[in-house]
Amino acid sequence: MSERSDVCKRIKKALRKRTGRPWSVTGGRGTAWGWLNIQAPKGRLICRDQNPNYAWHLDNYQDETPFIERPATEGETAYYTGQEDREILAEALGLGMNEVSAQGVSISPEKWNFYLERAENGLPIPEPQPEVKEVITNQPVKIKAPDTLSAEGMSYWRRRAWELFPDQPVIFTEG
Repeated sequence: MSERSDVCKRIKKALRKRTGRPWSVTGGRGTAWGWLNIQAPKGRLICRDQNPNYAWHLDNYQDETPFIERPATEGETAYYTGQEDREILAEALGLGMNEVSAQGVSISPEKWNFYLERAENGLPIPEPQPEVKEVITNQPVKIKAPDTLSAEGMSYWRRRAWELFPDQPVIFTEG
């Protein structure tokens, strides 16, 4: 048995013990061979439809969700981990919700031990982070946007800026 299969089995066993739910822990194939993926098992996967009420071009992402989650109908294949499972997985691994996508958690070979430790012990081991200079809160973050940026591009960068600077006002200026 390879080291990768051992790690997959240990993470799977630890998550089941900690959450009371089974999880799918699989190894990548081909060029992604060393990567691991954790998501809900096949029986709990869901489908996602684009929300017709979500106006992508109006920046109303705070009022509506872009996707509507639903169970798969007969004959339909489900690919996504639902919101409830993402919350449970994030809590079990000590992650933020932004680190658990609808496709689960992807783990690079360099982080196998880090996630294995979190799954087995639940310890909030600090992940090595690059040194960050102190940020002064309540000071506006000014971002210069290029003149050629489309409305959709500007919408993306607004969302991204608010994710990166949640406690600070963000001001966009035209470039």
